[in-house]
Amino acid sequence: MRDKPRRRYATAPASPGERLIRKYGNRRLYDTRASRYVTLEDLVEVFAGSEAVRVLDAVSGEDLTKRVLAQVILSEEARHHVELVPLELLRALLRQREGHDAFQRRLLRWLEVPVVPSVPSATSDPTRGSEMADLKRRLRVIESRIKRQDR
Repeated sequence: MRDKPRRRYATAPASPGERLIRKYGNRRLYDTRASRYVTLEDLVEVFAGSEAVRVLDAVSGEDLTKRVLAQVILSEEARHHVELVPLELLRALLRQREGHDAFQRRLLRWLEVPVVPSVPSATSDPTRGSEMADLKRRLRVIESRIKRQDR
């Protein structure tokens, strides 16, 4: 009986200062720094941190960072019953795909809106509530700018 050939993995090692997550075919995510499998919940803190994060398909080496980050955001919305990314913003992103370079530059400029002191919310964690309120406020500013731009 022949032994099965071992599968080769195409992912390169992480760059200095970068956290590498490998995504396997069975949808499992492996944090190479922590040497353990992680969940989307675990990745919330990883992506929210200050270090660079890269998610690669373990076999093909394809960069899946944006896709996994989008999954993390949607998972957080469902888990906490909050809207992190308003539907209108997502629709505006799709409408702007033709002139995406200019739109991307505008969006990045808008994200640099100065943070307004937030009003504490009535959640169990006051820090999380105020951060969430601040994010919602910033997204409303971005949405209004997008709507003005569309006119």
